[in-house]
Amino acid sequence: MSACEDQQRDPSPGRPEPDATSPEPVMAQSVEPVMAQSVSPVDESIADPSEADSVSPPEDVADTKEIEKDAASPISVEGTRPETGVSDGDANKTKGGSDTTFPGTVVSFHVDSDVIVPAKTSSQSILFKVCSANIASASSAWRSQLYGSTAPMEVHRDDWTIEVDGDASALAVVFNIVHYRFDKVPLKVNGFQLYEIARVTTKYECTHLVYPWVNMWLQQFNSFSTSPSCQEHCHEVLYAAWAFGHLHLFREMTFMLISLSKWDAQEGGDLVNVKDTSLKKMDLPLGLYEFIADARAASIRKIMDALAAPVKEMGTDDASRRKRYCKDNSHQQNRQKECEAKMLGLAIPPMALRGLYPPPDASKYPHSIMDLRDKVGEVVSKSYRGQDWPPHAYHARCSLGFLEAVEECCSGLPDPLKGGFFNQLIERAKISGVKNDEVTLRRYQQEPPSSQSASEQRAAR
Repeated sequence: MSACEDQQRDPSPGRPEPDATSPEPVMAQSVEPVMAQSVSPVDESIADPSEADSVSPPEDVADTKEIEKDAASPISVEGTRPETGVSDGDANKTKGGSDTTFPGTVVSFHVDSDVIVPAKTSSQSILFKVCSANIASASSAWRSQLYGSTAPMEVHRDDWTIEVDGDASALAVVFNIVHYRFDKVPLKVNGFQLYEIARVTTKYECTHLVYPWVNMWLQQFNSFSTSPSCQEHCHEVLYAAWAFGHLHLFREMTFMLISLSKWDAQEGGDLVNVKDTSLKKMDLPLGLYEFIADARAASIRKIMDALAAPVKEMGTDDASRRKRYCKDNSHQQNRQKECEAKMLGLAIPPMALRGLYPPPDASKYPHSIMDLRDKVGEVVSKSYRGQDWPPHAYHARCSLGFLEAVEECCSGLPDPLKGGFFNQLIERAKISGVKNDEVTLRRYQQEPPSSQSASEQRAAR
């Protein structure tokens, strides 16, 4: 058997370098399984290892009996939310750990892969095998993690493993880009995938990698605010919009969090989302939590003031009143008073039933602005009608102004782009390649700087 044939049978990337007189070795084509030509790494689940193309186990991964798969094999993305990366106490460790077993799948991105990156999905462990030169070129953070202050050519390790924090599906997308496997990069991603890709590329300073794909990915989220899943996952899409610099999506998702967040006494007064997850535990840009808290409190305070206003106004003498709720123009004060008294009398019982009368403390109101809007909408106030009045004399336009106050608050929420966040997103869009629409750009570029809130000032710094 020839030396060349021996090399073809040996799948180890740690084979010795040939001397100057040796012929150039033939790269082992049979080490990697045959790639599927049209496999998307985000639309399918990881294949059963028992059904994968079998090759000799990789000698550089602890003498286990893994099945080595090509990076074209799909990586499961559904159900991977709880686990990203390998926990400190995981028994599945590579060489150098307390245990040398790592059951799972080996995914290689390059024939010359020399670095192992452990990852995990909700169902199995994965070993990503990547080329150190590629990931060092793609990310200064990875370069420092690989080499530190050591020159790359001075590193000679049979066991080279680095820990990378990130969801397995997101890492697969990024590593496919880094290794020029562009046909394996998905053209569409869901909200969680977009969020995890944004986390990885932001943390490891390689947002520039998504330049050719990011606008395709974000396009499908233009109407995400109307999606049933938006309430639970708007914070994930918000983070991605910030990381990639998408103005419209960032603004819309911030509005959603302002409208949907609740005040939780058990969390020490922190805001939580519809799933009772604390906003402080989410990946949010610096200063955005404070902006959301301030905007929510101010909006609820306006609504509570509107709920309390009719009682205060009707308890004031006629000369001092600033607002009339009866729209009758006949200037018959008795009729106006009767109309307003009837509207208020009909409104108080349903308000009290829903915890809105007397109006509660806005700073500790536990429900969301959306819930408050629905509760106010259930408060019915009938039109005043006198005996034997003709239809044109009905007070159909008379109102206590509750619904109008709620709608005004919901449509006039504080804008996160009128402050430091706008400049942040513009700079991030230059790196990611996001194309913001010209109308939005002109709107905020032409507006004079507004007085910034404390949270906006923190974000600007």
